Amino acid sequence: MQHNSYRRWITLAIISFSGGVSFDLAYLRYIYQIPMAKFMGFSNTEIGLIMSTFGIAAIILYAPSGVIADKFSHRKMITSAMIITGLLGLLMATYPPLWVM
Repeated sequence: MQHNSYRRWITLAIISFSGGVSFDLAYLRYIYQIPMAKFMGFSNTEIGLIMSTFGIAAIILYAPSGVIADKFSHRKMITSAMIITGLLGLLMATYPPLWVM
């Protein structure tokens, strides 16, 4: 019984940390817009294009994501979402060109 309780606390900590990190990663551009624009050589218009593309993609993908979430277990969905977020975060950390961002 004690082992099960410990495992639940570890799971809660991992999910909480992952949720916080994935939320921060998606909105990192808003916080570091000026340093990112200077370092990567993007203009404010290009940064705005990146942010607009993110918003439009989020709006379009909300409904299909709900349908997909209904078909798969929550464990598979959370795991795959964290893996995809991590991979995209690594891609963003490599300072790709504008069309990749």
